Amino acid sequence: ASLTDSIRIVVSSSRKDSSILADSSQVYQVIVNLFTNAAQSMPDGGVLTLALEHVELSENLNAVTGRLMPGSYMRLRVSDTGVGMSSEIISKIFDPFFTTKTSGSGLGLSVVLSVVQSHGGVIDVSSRSGAGSNVEVYFPHCREVLSDSGIKVNRSKARLKKGSGQQILVVDDDLLVGRITQEMLMELNYQADVYTSSVAALAEFTENPTRYELVLSDWTMPELNGLTLCKEIKQISPTLPIVLMTGETNDAALRAESGLIEGVLIKPLSLAELATMLASVFELQNPG
Repeated sequence: ASLTDSIRIVVSSSRKDSSILADSSQVYQVIVNLFTNAAQSMPDGGVLTLALEHVELSENLNAVTGRLMPGSYMRLRVSDTGVGMSSEIISKIFDPFFTTKTSGSGLGLSVVLSVVQSHGGVIDVSSRSGAGSNVEVYFPHCREVLSDSGIKVNRSKARLKKGSGQQILVVDDDLLVGRITQEMLMELNYQADVYTSSVAALAEFTENPTRYELVLSDWTMPELNGLTLCKEIKQISPTLPIVLMTGETNDAALRAESGLIEGVLIKPLSLAELATMLASVFELQNPG
């Protein structure tokens, strides 16, 4: 879901343990669907806010899609300054095939609800016509996570390898993905510039080749795809590390170019995988 430059995105997250036991690709789809709906409600631009916070409920919460018992939850909030919704529309938005758009299947929010309910969560919605909307998704908080070996570990002990302020050029034609990637990089103590046009990104790199210490680029893009962009960049800076992102797990073209790029990340990105990949690449670049 691409967002226009007229929409300002604000992201905030809890600095406390924010673990949930969930399928990352499904949660990613929830965020994309909610962002898409929020963006489409602001045809003239506005502010779109994504917030993640830990909440402790001391009493039952009666949400639009169900009731939550008291307990510990992670709350994902997506709010916008768009056209808003009446109470009548709110009561129908999660019904399959219901839509206020002139095109589309109307399945987006019903799929979101299915994913959230399958993870033991609920969704609450507040809005008024002309006053924007606020969607809050509650997931049960999980204080323990599984390691790669299947052993439960405490999240506070799972230390992510962080950077030392390295500047990274992020290229993705989907602005939402680019902004989320930028936020993840900042969480890992990197700096990032985001470009949605591979041609514009190449022009920026050509003008400032020494500014960047790594390029993180999508593989499938209009204009120049990721491999073409990376070949052009390598002509300018042969030793600059490049990591490509793709949603395809069996991409033969990427494997064939394994000598040209330093790594491949599968979308949707996880913070741990991103941290591990970047730390590995920078360690190879600067051994010892």
